[in-house]
Amino acid sequence: MNQDLRVEFGKASTFLKAGKKAEALAVLKPILAEQPDNAEAWWLAAHAAPTPDATVYACQKVLALRPNHAPARQTLTEAQLAQAENLLKEMQTAEAIAFLKPILAQQPDNVEALWLMARAVPTSAEAIALCQKILELNPDHEQARRMIASRQQMLAVADARKREMAKKQAPRSRPWMVFLLVGLIGLMAGAFLVARTITGRNFGVQLEPKQTRASLGEVRPDTAPPAQMDVLPVDGLREYEFNAQDNSLFMAMVLFPTVNGNPGKAVRLLDASGKVVATGENSGMSANKMAIVQATLSEGHYVLQLRGMAGIAEGAFNVQMRVESMPD
Repeated sequence: MNQDLRVEFGKASTFLKAGKKAEALAVLKPILAEQPDNAEAWWLAAHAAPTPDATVYACQKVLALRPNHAPARQTLTEAQLAQAENLLKEMQTAEAIAFLKPILAQQPDNVEALWLMARAVPTSAEAIALCQKILELNPDHEQARRMIASRQQMLAVADARKREMAKKQAPRSRPWMVFLLVGLIGLMAGAFLVARTITGRNFGVQLEPKQTRASLGEVRPDTAPPAQMDVLPVDGLREYEFNAQDNSLFMAMVLFPTVNGNPGKAVRLLDASGKVVATGENSGMSANKMAIVQATLSEGHYVLQLRGMAGIAEGAFNVQMRVESMPD
């Protein structure tokens, strides 16, 4: 290494020790432009990087030049975990999972990576399994212990609801009574539609609006907002907006007692930008007549949305929500 380069590296190191990353990076950029294969310059740049993305890039450059550079590999892992943490804060759970998988493939016992993955996976069963592995590696990991308790409680509530619904059997009726009742209802509905077409009047019958939105305000951890009951028409929307605190574990159960399909894909949770955070379809706990949505939320505004879908999500419904606090 020539004397001029040594002096420049000394300047960059001095700036880094003083916490002046921008100044250190300004010293290193001309060197890297002239010597892109200088591993030492890239290593200093990794420490001067302003973001986890930039740190990852610099460390990858170091390792490409010096594959056995253990400090660079350790810093690379730390920066990648910081990237995954940022993705979780932005509710990009699928992206966080894709980011964490290769890390865990190389380091299956990395407790921090396992914890981030537990926060990202869509189902309680997966989260519990990951937390159990964390406790095997670190029995004092209180956050993992609390997540297991919370997710087991959610599974127990969902299981109890399923058993309760399974016990409820529709009362048997004589066939001729059913046909007569259906015929009368059809006759009355037909007469109403004809009269409404001719006169343009509803005759006092309240038709369900296609779309409604209710505000639940701020939903605090360890609380259960009031149950919501309404009627959902096909192709209609029912939305419940609320504000959540950081690291809130959210769960909603939506019951459609008059349908026989699985309404999971009709129920979803959206963030403030309209991006889908979770759906009843990917929770792994939805069942006949019932959709369950769960997600770990960051601080912000959310909307629980129900979409009317023929045969699986229509008619009368009941929504029950629960929010619990989760540590970082």
